[in-house]
Amino acid sequence: YCAMKNTGEVVFPQSDVVKDSIKHARNYIVNAQKNCEKFTKYCMNIFDKNETLGIYVPFRVINTLAVGKLPVRGIRFFDDNCLLWGTFYPGIDVAVENRKALIDDPTDHVLVMSRTFGENLAQELRQDLPSKVNINMISEVLK
Repeated sequence: YCAMKNTGEVVFPQSDVVKDSIKHARNYIVNAQKNCEKFTKYCMNIFDKNETLGIYVPFRVINTLAVGKLPVRGIRFFDDNCLLWGTFYPGIDVAVENRKALIDDPTDHVLVMSRTFGENLAQELRQDLPSKVNINMISEVLK
């Protein structure tokens, strides 16, 4: 929320600030495109081998799946939030599962989408999953 009052004074932003903001926006777009390409390549390498991919904390990948026009065949979603279990994200026919479902029926690969807790989640999953499961963090995929 905000409150504003017209003072009648016309203020123009400094051209340096505008130029810097435009530069940051363009860099963001370029980096986002590069990251989408890296993510798509990572997924397609898995799909081309007919292997499965579990995405841990799936909310963070929904837009990228759409932008990359990636198929969801072979993808499963996992989250520790019990309120999400059994739910779906709009337009994606993949139910969110819990960690026990992953442990009981592991995917070939797991991608942890959290930069904040990614290392902790990956360590926990490495203890719970067979060593043949390839676990990556999104920071590794986007290097």
